[in-house]
Amino acid sequence: MKTSMRFFAVALIALAFIVGISSAKDSVAAIPTNEITIETSAFSWMCKNKIETNVLKMDGVMDCEVNLDTKTITVKLDPENITPLRVLNEIEDLGYDATLINEKSSK
Repeated sequence: MKTSMRFFAVALIALAFIVGISSAKDSVAAIPTNEITIETSAFSWMCKNKIETNVLKMDGVMDCEVNLDTKTITVKLDPENITPLRVLNEIEDLGYDATLINEKSSK
């Protein structure tokens, strides 16, 4: 009986955790975002790591991915909290070229 109760309790906690994650994803998806693409001079995995780490620390940046093959950076940001210009300036302050080549808005 105790084993059944423990299993039920663990299952209930796991279900609550999964539902909580789903709700969090839904609320993040509701935030209007801009996706910008930046051309850069980054060329190595160290450059990639440096840019992604520092840009992701910025308030309003939700995602950052450096593609070394195309020498581009894709950044998803909350336009109410940060501008593309601030992201460009951060990348340039890190020592890399940064030219905005595309901007898309959602919602």
